Amino acid sequence: MVGGLELTEKQNSDVRYLRAEVVSCGPMVIGVEAGDIIRYDKHAGHGIEWDQKLFHVITVGDVVIVE
Repeated sequence: MVGGLELTEKQNSDVRYLRAEVVSCGPMVIGVEAGDIIRYDKHAGHGIEWDQKLFHVITVGDVVIVE
């Protein structure tokens, strides 16, 4: 890893950033692809329910780390 932020499990329970897998990206997004694991601010974007599953929609600017 060249740069970024590494968190311990103890810190993850009360941390500001959530971990998620990217399901889909728009065509103009650079640096993030479907299947990537990211961390993003827990206050970013909004939730949307689709096919009885909850997804979060965020902008690429809300991505803090691509693991």
